[in-house]
Amino acid sequence: MENKFRLTRDSSEDIGFVKSCFIKGAITNKEFNDWVEYVIVNDKVDDLPLYIFDLIDFNGSFYELINIIGFTPDPNLTEDEDNAIYGIAIK
Repeated sequence: MENKFRLTRDSSEDIGFVKSCFIKGAITNKEFNDWVEYVIVNDKVDDLPLYIFDLIDFNGSFYELINIIGFTPDPNLTEDEDNAIYGIAIK
């Protein structure tokens, strides 16, 4: 089974999107933690990068998040999509 979540340095769109939502304030820390739990429950444990388990109870800063992940994930968003995240955060 191919890893259905994009969580690696070579393919980081999923973790990049959630990271962007979190640091821009579009999702709460609890929602971030809930997403991490969702990923763990819905994928084979052997297919997940080790950092994902360190994020289960994450409650830190953006810099700590990047240090745990070990790279800066790229959400690969268009400008309109990125602006939509800001809009959600403002609302």
